[in-house]
This record gives sequence, C-alpha cells and structure tokens, in this order.
Amino acid sequence: MISARADALMAELLVASHLRRAGCELALDVPLPSGSSADLAVARDGQRFHAHVKWLSSRATVRAATRAGRGAAARDGAVGSVDGAPIASTLRPIPRVLRELESIPRAIEVAVRWKPGAGCAAFRRMIRQVEPFLRSARVSDERVARNAAGEEIGRVRVVGPRRGGSSLRLVDERRIERRAAAAARADRLLRKALAQFMPKSLNVIVIVGDDPEQANAIDLTLRGSIVEDWSRFPPRGERVAHGRADDGFWSRGRASASTAVAWMLASSAGRPRRRMLWLRDGAKVGPSMRALLGELFDDGCGSRDSPDERSAPRRSRAERREP
Repeated sequence: MISARADALMAELLVASHLRRAGCELALDVPLPSGSSADLAVARDGQRFHAHVKWLSSRATVRAATRAGRGAAARDGAVGSVDGAPIASTLRPIPRVLRELESIPRAIEVAVRWKPGAGCAAFRRMIRQVEPFLRSARVSDERVARNAAGEEIGRVRVVGPRRGGSSLRLVDERRIERRAAAAARADRLLRKALAQFMPKSLNVIVIVGDDPEQANAIDLTLRGSIVEDWSRFPPRGERVAHGRADDGFWSRGRASASTAVAWMLASSAGRPRRRMLWLRDGAKVGPSMRALLGELFDDGCGSRDSPDERSAPRRSRAERREP
C-alpha cells in the first residue's frame, strides 16, 4: 500500500513539474463540492481546467495478465509457462524463423505463442500450417499448429489492423495479455477519476504509466475494442475495414462529462518520455483550449486512429452484405 501511494505521488509530481515548466499556474488538492478534491487546477493564457492524475502500474497489469495466462493455459491445454515462469511474466524475442510470417502483405497485428525450444524444423512446420490461414483470417480468428504427434507447437490469433505498416506484424501473445490487463485497469482508473470531476469545469484525466504498451491499452479502453466494420470500404489488399465496438469508456454517450484523457510515459529523469492526448469526438472544446491541451499533453508521436478508421469511405447499404 505504501509503495502504491508513493507511485501515485510521484505521478502527480511528474505531471505538476511538466505543467510548471510549460508556464502553467497550479493549485494543488482543490476542494470539490462532494468533499473530495481535484489533484490540480491548471491555468495558462486565460484557459483553465482541472487535472486528475492516476498511476497505471505495469507491475499490477503483469500480475493480472499472468493470472489470465494461467487460466487460459489451463482451459486450452496450451503451454502456460516458459522455463517455469508464468506465461505473461516473461517476454522473449520471437524466434527469427517465425518472423518470416511478417512478409505476408497484410497490415494486421497477430498474436503468436510458441513452444520454447521447439527447434527450427518444428517452427517451419508451424509456418506451413498457419501461413495460408493468415492470408485470409479475420479479427479474433485463431489457428493452432501441431506436430505429427498432435502436440501443440504454437498458435496465432489476429488481433486487429496494424498501424504504420503494410505487412503483417507478429506480437508475443503475452504482450497482448498485458495490454488487455492494462486496459481493464485503465478503465477502473478512468471511472474513479470521473467520480472526482469538478462541476462546470473542463476536467482532464491524466494517466501516468511506465510501459509504452499502455498507450494502446488506453486507446482500446476509451474508444472500444477493434471489430470488423462492413459499413466502410476496406483498405487496399484487405477484405474488410475495421471500426470500434460499443464497449469503450466513451462509447454510446457513456461518461458524458469526460472530454479529454492524456497519458504520460514516466522516466527516471522526472520528465515524461512520451505524451498522448485523446479528445472525445464532438467535444465542445474551443480552439484555444484545444491548442493548449495539445501542447501540454501530446508530443505527436502516436496516432489515435488506424488508417482505415480515419479515411475509409462508407459503403452503400447494398454493399454492406458480408460474403
């Protein structure tokens, strides 16, 4: 408990120091009508907002993902550990031979699990079994590769569209498990912050974390899971476009008081290594405030949308039929 509180205080210090360096005036622990308090009241250039700082620990998400990994392994009979370490607690380089699958010209992200020490011949067998599948598989489709005795060599699962590339990208399944655990934790933090909002003010939730993968997790939490969208034309080379499910924190008008969420990647130097800002679609944020939030909370290093979500034209009703 003491360690968690210390991490939370360090997160608040990082955000406050960053805002002070940016020329903002700050007030700390601002009382709310409910009796609780907002972490920061921020003012600059005539613009004012309240910030609510939350710490997203990778240690906690790894523990949660490890529990999920053990459960999944027990259910499907797959390898649940690597040299005795739980599946989600140890990340290892993907075998080079399996990387050959990344030559498939599809801009998708694929989770991969493999049996450690299986050897090149076994991995070649795995490639032969999963390559045809990956050329046409859709989101959430999964294929298990087995040896001649029927034992599992590994498995692949389509996660969603890949950002910033034109070919397939393999990701260790344990990293995807961590992402899911981080998304669940981020959702709880967002809901906790929502209950601490200052009435009649712009409230910004600032999540500080220590793992670059958290940016993807927060994006999924806010905007919803990735699903196939048959109302849009797919990008070139794909059969279907992708959109978002209605399970996000902001989906279907949920959490209507929430307008802006930021994420900062902490560093040992006491400055954020990366910053990313999400503004709700249709948010009533004036241009001056929008510019200020962008300057303070977004370094432009990440995209909040995949290409086909941003620009894919919509199909007519007659064209939406799934083949």
